[in-house]
Amino acid sequence: MKSATGKEQKIQFGKMARKQLPLYRQYEEEKYSEGEQESWHAITERIEMTERRTLRRKVLYAVAAAVVLFAVAGVSFRLYMATADERPIEELAQTFQTPQEAGDKILLVTTDEKQMDVDDNASLKYKNDGTVVVNSQTVDQNVVSDKNQPAVYNQIIVPKGKRTHIYFADGTHIYVNSGTKVTYPAVFAREKREIYVDGEVYLEVKRDVNRPFYVKTEGMSVQVLGTSFGVCAYQEDKESSVVLVSGKVEVETKARQKVTLSPDELFSMEGSVTSTRKVDASEYVCWTEGLMIFNKEPLDSVFKRLSRYYGQEIRYEHKKGQPYYVSGKLDLRDSLEEVLGLVAGFAPVTFNKTDHIITVEVIE
Repeated sequence: MKSATGKEQKIQFGKMARKQLPLYRQYEEEKYSEGEQESWHAITERIEMTERRTLRRKVLYAVAAAVVLFAVAGVSFRLYMATADERPIEELAQTFQTPQEAGDKILLVTTDEKQMDVDDNASLKYKNDGTVVVNSQTVDQNVVSDKNQPAVYNQIIVPKGKRTHIYFADGTHIYVNSGTKVTYPAVFAREKREIYVDGEVYLEVKRDVNRPFYVKTEGMSVQVLGTSFGVCAYQEDKESSVVLVSGKVEVETKARQKVTLSPDELFSMEGSVTSTRKVDASEYVCWTEGLMIFNKEPLDSVFKRLSRYYGQEIRYEHKKGQPYYVSGKLDLRDSLEEVLGLVAGFAPVTFNKTDHIITVEVIE
């Protein structure tokens, strides 16, 4: 504070001296005449030099402050852009707004809010430039190859009772089951391939040692190079699972637990509890062929799966106690009424349909 006040006083003194100089100069020249011209010129130069130094310091301080501000702003801008461009796919998946009017239609939604209906069991086929063919229609998404530009993402929304397929440009094929959302880039990055799943999918991943394939869900991440496996991770369910058909996958949970699966192994997770066991993997992915096989499965779980597959609300009412476990095989190409008739053949249940709701009661 003292230093700043001193500078201000010097400036004020200089201004006052400049005003008085002409009078003193006239007096001195008249009285002494010789050599005074040079002396006064030196005094004037001295005062102007002091003022210029003070002004230059102010300008330099202002410029330095501006540079610092721009530097900070630049860092903030770069950090913001990095955050926007490098956000985890789990966060990007939440930026898509599910249309309320979607109803029973399969929808393809893009980051620029374009929407397109997809027929049941139809295929989405992507090209290397991000163009996608849907129902024989081509959707050009204007994907920019510049790595400094944010990637273009798509989301497929499959309601209950519907299914679809996605063929990526790298050769990977994904079966998308009912009640599922899948978020993915229109063009995979050079260093990795990554999708986010809320629901159930079966994947046949094209091998690429330079670009591992990641499937992210709410509670885990699955890494593969080239293999066939199923992921079931509905957010509304307590349990998530990964079943391996062929190849090898590594599953990592949010708690940093890592498990490597071999063919016909199933990894399941409920909360923080995880387990791995041997299974017949075909029983868990046969829905891709229109079949449902269950082996000592809780009856309420069977009805939940049927409800999703057919898009029909099924309410299972039973008294608290030991759950019923059932085993069997259902052909999902049959109507729901036919399938429920088969269920009634090996489980003690009756069905009642009112107001588009099927109620299941256990026969005691």
